[in-house]
Amino acid sequence: MALSHFFIACFALLGHSKIWVVAFNRLLARNLPRKPVKICELGILILLALGPVVFLGWTAAALLASRFPMGLATSLLDVFSATPVEIYLAVCVAAAAWAAPVWIWRFAFDHNQDRQATRKRRHLVLAKPSDTPLATHLLTRLLTYIPGNQVLELEVNTKELRLARLPAKLHDFTIAHISDLHISGQFSSAFYERVVEEVNAMQADLVVVTGDILESKHCLDWIPHTLGRLHCENGVFFILGNHDLRIGDTQALRNRLENAGLIDLGGKSRVLNIRGTNLFLAGNERPWFEPLPVIDQHAQTADFRLLLSHTPDQIDWARKHDFDLMLAGHTHGGQIRLPWTGPIVAPSRYDARFASGLFHLPPTLLHVSRGVSGIQPLRLNCRPEISRLVLQSAAPPKTTEHAAGQVEELAASHGIS
Repeated sequence: MALSHFFIACFALLGHSKIWVVAFNRLLARNLPRKPVKICELGILILLALGPVVFLGWTAAALLASRFPMGLATSLLDVFSATPVEIYLAVCVAAAAWAAPVWIWRFAFDHNQDRQATRKRRHLVLAKPSDTPLATHLLTRLLTYIPGNQVLELEVNTKELRLARLPAKLHDFTIAHISDLHISGQFSSAFYERVVEEVNAMQADLVVVTGDILESKHCLDWIPHTLGRLHCENGVFFILGNHDLRIGDTQALRNRLENAGLIDLGGKSRVLNIRGTNLFLAGNERPWFEPLPVIDQHAQTADFRLLLSHTPDQIDWARKHDFDLMLAGHTHGGQIRLPWTGPIVAPSRYDARFASGLFHLPPTLLHVSRGVSGIQPLRLNCRPEISRLVLQSAAPPKTTEHAAGQVEELAASHGIS
């Protein structure tokens, strides 16, 4: 009897964890006032901690009752067998029964194409824990000493993306995708200057920043010598995320970024003529900012559509409006990725499904960055990243045609007709 109670308790504990982790993920995916969210976060953490106490207490009471059928043990079992506890136990078992096959299905039929798409990756140790001038806060510095913490190990990767509708002239077009810098003072400006150096070294055709850029007002003055040093011939575009709201005056942040040479795409769209093709570029900052970008006749006639979104939760909107490629962040890859199971916590209504990587949901290919930083400086089996995305068409152009196109572009840049 006690053994059966133990197995049921373990299964129920799995379901209990699933219920409240899902609640936590979806809470952080919504546009809610910060104070109520923090209160709810604390409540969820308390409830998660109570689960083992209740279920293991139920198991212990059953074990004692089997050996001492009279007295205190029986009374304890009666307490843990009260109707509300039994109902919640049944709910947790049902949640576990639902979660287990879903996890097995995702594990067996992984739709994350990141491993196939990544051509090259390079790991940079920005600083060792013993000499971490990049970590300025005491707690941040202490956390870097935790074995396996990869918060100061930046992954610089190159991913080849095969896109069925990519115009032949955009074959090998490159995008530098960075996200979630969380400039707050936890790390010095030198940390972000190093990241910018790596992005510039990519020599990408387009640079995009998908939100959660800055969350402390005193760091506004860092922008010129950090993000202001990003350079790209076709422009450096940005949108904001939920953490950018923490500075209060987000318009001041937008102004600083624009004055530093970046282009605000939040709730906007524009058409770029690149290599003789029209690239429709739009920025979706929902659910934290309005408005949505207008999908007009320029989008209808564009050769390729690219969407920037802070959260991958906007994937349905991207598919509805026929975007070819969507770039997002927000989820940080889960920050802690467990062996076999992968990430558990990710602020998304899809939970950890789109924690990081590439996902093909026709007609849209979604790339979710693990981001550069975060307010919790702890990453296990989940390095921060910046990505160089190489777009490839299903039918690459012939060498002669590609060379002719390059000659035309060079001539146009020098005003030669």
